[in-house]
Amino acid sequence: MRIFRATYRDKDGVTREVKKWWIETRDHLETVRRFAGLTDRKETEALGHQIERLVNYRVAGDQPDAKLSRWLENIPARMRRRFAEIGLLDPERASGGKPLVEHLDDFGEFL
Repeated sequence: MRIFRATYRDKDGVTREVKKWWIETRDHLETVRRFAGLTDRKETEALGHQIERLVNYRVAGDQPDAKLSRWLENIPARMRRRFAEIGLLDPERASGGKPLVEHLDDFGEFL
């Protein structure tokens, strides 16, 4: 896992750092993935460790333990969807944290 701040050039050509830290890690398919972290480095490192735990469970073919499951329930829906898209989470599990209103909207679209 690597924690870093990305850089960019502004319109004047000056190199600047973004405010958020980024996490770079390998997933269960050995693909390098980058995830946006937080503005605090320590909190971003903690987030990275949780992502690595999720990858380790996926590689082992096990279900996440209770502590990791609680963490997954409390992360933003966007991150949960991304985990499902890359295969770290089952799509059913990713939709488990979706509000009931969104489930009803999806059902209405299906009909």
